[in-house]
Amino acid sequence: MDCAGNEFIGNGFPFGVTLKAGANDIVFNEVLFDPLPWEHEYIEIYNRSEKIIDAGSLIMVSVNIESADTGKIFFASDKPRCIMPGDYYAVTKDRESVAYRYYSGDPAHIFGLSSLPSLPDDEGVLILYYRDLEKVDCLHYSEDQHFDLLSNTAGISLERIDPDRKSADITNWHSATGLSGWGTPGAKNSVLIEDENNPGGVVLSSKKITPDNDGFEDILTIDLMFESADRVVTIFIFNDNGFRVRKLAESITSGEREKVSWDGTDDYGTIVAEGIYIVFIRSVGKNGNIDVWKKVCAVIR
Repeated sequence: MDCAGNEFIGNGFPFGVTLKAGANDIVFNEVLFDPLPWEHEYIEIYNRSEKIIDAGSLIMVSVNIESADTGKIFFASDKPRCIMPGDYYAVTKDRESVAYRYYSGDPAHIFGLSSLPSLPDDEGVLILYYRDLEKVDCLHYSEDQHFDLLSNTAGISLERIDPDRKSADITNWHSATGLSGWGTPGAKNSVLIEDENNPGGVVLSSKKITPDNDGFEDILTIDLMFESADRVVTIFIFNDNGFRVRKLAESITSGEREKVSWDGTDDYGTIVAEGIYIVFIRSVGKNGNIDVWKKVCAVIR
C-alpha cells in the first residue's frame, strides 16, 4: 500500500528476461484469412520453446505468390511484450470484436495492431522473422486446407493440429470446429491432438443430473473422443418415450476431443421433467463412416 494506506489492486502477470527466437521456436498456429464481410482477420503464433520471447522483436511479412515479392513488414507488437513458453499470441485490427465473436478464444492473449500483413482470401504465404531477419517460421495457407465437408469457410479459421509438426505440412492444418465457434484466437486450438493413443468414444460426467442450481451435478458434460478431427457430430436428447427434447448440436464439425454440456433444459429453455433420458450422439467421418452412441442419464428434481 502507499503512504496514505491505499492498497494496490491488480492482477499478477508473468515476465522475464527475453531471448532471441530461433527457427521453429515460435510458429504460426492459427489464421483467419477469410473473415465474414463485417468481421476482422487475425493471426496467431505459439511459443513452443522454453524461451521467453519478446513479441516486439518478431516481424511478420506476407509474400505475393505470383511475384514472390515480400510486402511491408509488421512487428507483432508495438511495445515490448513477453510471450511465455507455451503461450498463444493472437493479433488483429479489432481486438474487442474478435474476442467477442470467437468465444472459445482467450481475450488476455489477443492484441490489437493498427495493421496486419496482407491475407488473401484464397491462398497466401506468411513469414515470421526475428528482428535481425533470421527466419523463424513460414506458413503457406490455402482454402483447400479447410475441411472438405464445409460448404462455406468464411469466418472459419485454419488451425494447426500439432505444434511439433512442420508448418509446411499441409496435413497439419484443419478448420476450427463448429463446437468451438469456428475459431480459438489466443487459446488452445480446437483440433489440437494431445493424445495420439486416443481410443475414441463418449463418456458422460455422471449418470444423473439434478438441475436445481445448487452447484452439485447441475450440468451433464458429454466428453467426445474421436480418432481424428474429420468428424461431423449430431447430439440430441430424447426422453424415455422417444421424443426429442433438446438439440445440442446438429451436423457440427468436431475436433479430436470436445466437451459439450447439457443443463437439463429443453429447446425452449424449460427444465425437463424428472425421468430417464437418452443422449444420442452420431458422428460422421470424412470417408462416410458413421459411429453412433446412446448413453442414458437420469434427471432428478
